[in-house]
Amino acid sequence: SSLCKAYFRELPNPLLTYQLYDKFADAVAIQLEEQRLIKIRDVLKELPLPHYRTLEYLMKHLIHVASFSAQTNMHARNLAIVWAPNLLRSRDIESSGFNGTAAFMEVRVQSIVVEFILTHVEQLFGNGSADGNLNSPSAMNWATCVPEDYYRSLSYNLPSMLNHGDGPPQIR
Repeated sequence: SSLCKAYFRELPNPLLTYQLYDKFADAVAIQLEEQRLIKIRDVLKELPLPHYRTLEYLMKHLIHVASFSAQTNMHARNLAIVWAPNLLRSRDIESSGFNGTAAFMEVRVQSIVVEFILTHVEQLFGNGSADGNLNSPSAMNWATCVPEDYYRSLSYNLPSMLNHGDGPPQIR
């Protein structure tokens, strides 16, 4: 999980994109849960499709992880606290140097957004896509998102057999 979090943290534009940070913050400021759910769903629809699909699968995986919270103590809130800074960031706050009240508020907004998404995965993603179109790529599983012959069409320069020790040199 540390490697996966590092990957998301190092993306040049976070999974929940710099451009949508303020919209996510506004959405979680809504008091009524039904209206908040509608607003978050609308903001999620604005994500680029690869971001949306990645978020959908990541959130479904994290909910699966949360199902073991009795053993791990990693329920939705703890997962949100740990994952949120890697998924949602504000470019303005990052450029100001992460200090003071703004940094504290960003951490709060981040965790509230991610926890809300985690606790509403079925309503936000369900079995279909956010727009209800069951034929859209986000409604399909990974295997059906790519044409079957796509992988066969890729040319790989792989030896016919790999031996023990083949691969990149060891990391020192």
